[in-house]
Amino acid sequence: MPFHRLLGKVTFVRDIGATIETTVECSGVTFTALSTPCQGAGLSIGNPVSVTLPAEACRVLGA
Repeated sequence: MPFHRLLGKVTFVRDIGATIETTVECSGVTFTALSTPCQGAGLSIGNPVSVTLPAEACRVLGA
């Protein structure tokens, strides 16, 4: 199963109880991820991260 990996930077982190909301900026594209506190531990604004997307989850849409 091929994956697409994008390098980015954390621009926002919010603890909303049982979930951590994280926003990542990757070359002008913004992604929002939801994770458990264990998965999001140590993330803070400015951290370099990578976003991995399974190929089957990617779609190209016309403008």
